Amino acid sequence: GDNLRLARMHYELAAEINPTFPNLHFNLGLVLALLEEKKAAIDALLKYQLLAPPEERKKAEVLINGLKKSL
Repeated sequence: GDNLRLARMHYELAAEINPTFPNLHFNLGLVLALLEEKKAAIDALLKYQLLAPPEERKKAEVLINGLKKSL
């Protein structure tokens, strides 16, 4: 609980400082998914996909699809 919320705060802050670093958005998406904030998690993972190299986008696609199904 508290560790996830702390992680979320750190990733959100880091993403504000360096918004073009894809892995920050991916990690934020994972934390949000674990916190059951599914829509926000999907948004973070979609942002990751916009920034990530094409060969790395698939891992987010799988997570996004799973989150959408559980909405």
